[in-house]
Amino acid sequence: MTYDSQFDLYIKCPMKYGRYPFDKHECYVHISSADLNSTGLVFNMTKNPRWHEYESHDNVGYFDVEIFPLKGAELEDLWQGEVWSLTGLKLRFTRRYWRHIVNYYLPSLLFVIISWVSFLVPHDDVNARVALLVTMLLVLVTVLNGLIDNSPNAREGPTALGIWMFSMIVFIILAFVCHSVFIIKRRRKAATGKGVKNIVPEMKEIVTQVIKMANPTTANSMQFYSVCNINANDGKVKKSNSNLIDVLVFAVLFILLSIYVAVY
Repeated sequence: MTYDSQFDLYIKCPMKYGRYPFDKHECYVHISSADLNSTGLVFNMTKNPRWHEYESHDNVGYFDVEIFPLKGAELEDLWQGEVWSLTGLKLRFTRRYWRHIVNYYLPSLLFVIISWVSFLVPHDDVNARVALLVTMLLVLVTVLNGLIDNSPNAREGPTALGIWMFSMIVFIILAFVCHSVFIIKRRRKAATGKGVKNIVPEMKEIVTQVIKMANPTTANSMQFYSVCNINANDGKVKKSNSNLIDVLVFAVLFILLSIYVAVY
């Protein structure tokens, strides 16, 4: 006896969006008898069934769809102490995530790297450094707000894309904290160095007076040379130290970002 029937089937599949946009979902369609258990009715699946004939059915929205037959324990169900035979199929939905990589992952990563260019700006130009960081931070916050409105709600917590965007904001905040620490240290050094700067001219004057008593010509030339040499060396040392610290911080942040991307 052969019985054929054609009908439209509408199913509702519970989905978990914790790994969005790399999420995969499996939905089962079970068909069973309403009054006959496995002792009275057993369903036998056709080998290698053709579930559809058109390739357009392979894509549903932003998902690629695969259809599999039920196997093994999936062909039976225990209900009220009785075993019931099942037939049906299994649907696997795999999201196409490349548009999210192009629209969110790569731009946010580039924004973070661009914000770190502030370490290459001369350390005396604090306004330029802070302006670059704040601009990139506001851009990422705007993107994150739009992402929250357009992303599906995950019952189990934030989505993978939401965690990524928040992490990029944290990397910019880390750079901002590093700049703040540098600025505070420089101001403290400037404040503590005022007393030393007041003492140094007095010491130079005393040394010059002593040398003048011995040889006035030598005293004048030594005074000019010592003052110019000290100021020039101080500027070079401070500038080289600041540049070295900026490069080291940039390298450390870049290594941390690389590790995070590899682990993610």
